Amino acid sequence: MYHHVGAARPGEKERNVVPVATFREQLGCLAERGFEGVSIDRLAAALRGDPGAGLPGRPAAVSFDDADARRLGPALEVLSAFGFPAAAYLIADRPEDFPAPAEAEAMRSAGLTFGSHGLSHGRLTGLSGEEARREIFESKRVIEERLGAPVAHLAYPHGAFGPREERLAREAGYLTALSTRRGNRHGRGELFRLRRLAMRPYTTPRRLGRYLGLAWHLQHSVKETLGLEGRGGARGE
Repeated sequence: MYHHVGAARPGEKERNVVPVATFREQLGCLAERGFEGVSIDRLAAALRGDPGAGLPGRPAAVSFDDADARRLGPALEVLSAFGFPAAAYLIADRPEDFPAPAEAEAMRSAGLTFGSHGLSHGRLTGLSGEEARREIFESKRVIEERLGAPVAHLAYPHGAFGPREERLAREAGYLTALSTRRGNRHGRGELFRLRRLAMRPYTTPRRLGRYLGLAWHLQHSVKETLGLEGRGGARGE
């Protein structure tokens, strides 16, 4: 899970902005460890068990929350160099962050998938049922209309979700929903609560290597089971 690649802007959380050189180092670490980039569509198909769908031995899917088309260029260059696709989740009420239709098509051709990050980036679990429905359904419609292509993937704003949000995401027609649950492995029943690794400017190759291990995954799975770690509430993005 990334937000922006490049330089932090005034007032922006520096931990959400990874310098280009660090981004290159992080993807290089994945490649050196034998990881292959996969699209969110391919991941979804494999987890659903679709006929003929499969994944490489060590798959990795890259995502960007709060995506801004004006800031994706440097990241796309590095992704292309390593052969990694990615998914960019747009906030529907921020039209200034959207690419023009022709630009969006070029980005899709380069391996980018656009998804929804909600209508206003409101924390869904704190909204009424109707408000949450609007955030999930209307954002999909708006992004599809502006980009002229289907939107099949959702990233919960702030990572916050529960059974209601999962149900609404399914009803809206999404194929997956990303959370901020910590972990590096997914089960077939987790398509609407996919885990992620939050990548920071201080995520060194050594730290990333630890994040990719089974022990780190199990540590956070146990914490979640014991109620010691939420579903993206306090620490979500």
